[in-house]
Amino acid sequence: MEHHSNFLYRNGKVIISAFDEFIHARTFLISRLTIFQKGMLLTLLPAAISCALLLLFNYMLDAAEQDAKRFEHSRNVYELVCDISANVMKIALKLEQEDLKRTRVDLRGYLNKSHQVGAEIRQLKDLVKGNDRQERVVTDVEKTYAQINETFERTFDAYKRRDMMALFDAAKTFDTGIRKTFFTLGFDSIMSIAEVEHDLADKSHEISAAQRQQIKGLLWLVLLFILCTTAASTAYVLVYIVKRLNTLQENTFLLAADKPLKPLLTGDDEFAKVDKSFHFMAECLAETREKEREIERMRQEIVRMVTHDIRSPLNTIQAFFEFLDAGVAGELNDRGQRMMKNAEVSSNRILALINDFLDAEKLEAGMMELQVERIALEKIIDESIASVQAWAEKNDLTIESAPVDIDVMADKDRLVQVFVNLLSNAIKYSPKGGTISIRSTEVDQFAEIRIIDQGKGIPESQRAKIFEKFAQASAADSAIGTGLGLNICRSIVNLHGGTIGVDSNEGIGSEFWVKVKLAGDA
Repeated sequence: MEHHSNFLYRNGKVIISAFDEFIHARTFLISRLTIFQKGMLLTLLPAAISCALLLLFNYMLDAAEQDAKRFEHSRNVYELVCDISANVMKIALKLEQEDLKRTRVDLRGYLNKSHQVGAEIRQLKDLVKGNDRQERVVTDVEKTYAQINETFERTFDAYKRRDMMALFDAAKTFDTGIRKTFFTLGFDSIMSIAEVEHDLADKSHEISAAQRQQIKGLLWLVLLFILCTTAASTAYVLVYIVKRLNTLQENTFLLAADKPLKPLLTGDDEFAKVDKSFHFMAECLAETREKEREIERMRQEIVRMVTHDIRSPLNTIQAFFEFLDAGVAGELNDRGQRMMKNAEVSSNRILALINDFLDAEKLEAGMMELQVERIALEKIIDESIASVQAWAEKNDLTIESAPVDIDVMADKDRLVQVFVNLLSNAIKYSPKGGTISIRSTEVDQFAEIRIIDQGKGIPESQRAKIFEKFAQASAADSAIGTGLGLNICRSIVNLHGGTIGVDSNEGIGSEFWVKVKLAGDA
């Protein structure tokens, strides 16, 4: 592989540009960040840039403050120089008009004015410290002015002593050099400093004005940057989060519709982890559904086997028992009759279990259809009692049912199946010599039928479960039933649009009740 310019080459062909490689690397790194890390990055990066801009702003403020100080210094120097120059010029002009040879001259006024100028020169010397050229000028002025001041002192002393010779010498000194020195001091030396400081003051003022504009511009830049970064960060976060949330939401709907999910989200953030877990869950559910379908196929195979391979031979056996009972094959002795009856009972029991199993499967699959018609409730009850009467008499039990004049909308055979099951349970658990009562009333828009026994009752903890498939009130009951009967009863009653339940007191008995719609409201 060769590297040329901004491209990667292999065998003379462009593979990928360096820019694309950079973008890919950056995208990969960003995708590895968690939501918290991305949020911190989006927060800290603008904050860092804002801090840098604020530091620049602080630097510019310091520079502006220094320029302001320089402007103030130049203005002070300029004003002081102007004051010194003005005072020197006043003294020079006054001396130009004076004749020191006169006997009355106000030398004390000159001396006081000279001392004031000297103090101002010393003040100026302090102000120009650090500026070598100006310090030299002010030092020269100070030396010159010291000589002038000394001349004033000698003249004033001679004037006080009335020493005319000394006074004439001082006057000659003034005439020959002092006046000229004053003019030179006032115009040449001092004013050179004033001109320089005036220029500096003007420049400082211009610089300060420019810096103020720069500071204003920087302030607007910082404000604009903060607004833009805030808007961009907010938009990115909202778009990023909403997009990934929408993907998760769509996957939820797709999973519910049993459709293929969207591709996995890229990255290692929390959304990507949730999406990976969601895809894993979808795979597990798909495997579970496949297992359920396999189980359903096995169940259907079992139902088919029970229907054809077991039920058909049992029907043949039942027919053979009827054939024997009719004496077609000859008379059986007592022992043969007992054995035949026991075998017939066992065969009937197995056939009943198979029928219950098939009914439960039909109800669960929604394949059972009702033949609903208007029918007298008393007819259904009488037929149900007739089906179990022999078993009740065998157990020395009495079944009581008061006459009723109620019509219901129902499938007679299926409702008889329900009552036969409930009566069979009542017979099974009632003590010998007991009574089973059937009470029928109208409650609102339903006919309520209660089957009351005097058995051992059902524990409160078991009442909510006895209508579930394969559930029984106690472990001892498993020897005398499959636990399908009450579940079938509930499913049949529900198909009729009714309800079924139980009220029970332990040691006293149970009341199973069924509600079905009245015929007049169907």
